[in-house]
Amino acid sequence: MEKGGKVVILAFALLIASAIMPASAFAGSLSSFNGRFFDGFETGQFNTTVWTNSTASPWKIGTTAYQGTYSAESSGDKAAQSILYLNLSTLGYQNISISFYYHVPSFIANGFNASWWNGSEWKNLVYTTQETSWALFQANLTADAGDNPNFAVMFNSWPGIATNRKTYIDNVNVTGTASVSYTHLR
Repeated sequence: MEKGGKVVILAFALLIASAIMPASAFAGSLSSFNGRFFDGFETGQFNTTVWTNSTASPWKIGTTAYQGTYSAESSGDKAAQSILYLNLSTLGYQNISISFYYHVPSFIANGFNASWWNGSEWKNLVYTTQETSWALFQANLTADAGDNPNFAVMFNSWPGIATNRKTYIDNVNVTGTASVSYTHLR
């Protein structure tokens, strides 16, 4: 597939995801973010305080892990997207960074993408149709990720052509530094 076709598919996937889960729906966010969030899924279940499965083809906890025993695993249903949201309020924090490992062992036509919500639009982090080995994604996000009560990360996998083509994510890490405010004392 041409690169332009991938951009169209990604734009379509982000449009569909925005319609499925608008920013106002991020009610179950972690309000006690203290500058570091980490989930390696080793509890064997999703923490529903921060993770939202929003589709008819939900992610589940699987045993194909980068590290440890568990990871998040997309459904692999060819007819539907698997969308998983991480909802964190970054109020009081700036210099937000994110890292995670992802693995797409078999070609998926519509791809896997991860994006983050800045309060008004989804910003793409990574897009791929196949990643045969575990890959690390890491980035320092733009300033609008900080001090954001609606900060969210979306993981979206949509096989499109064949059933049982899964995507895995592991060791999701979001960090930030406390915002410093100065007051003049007399």
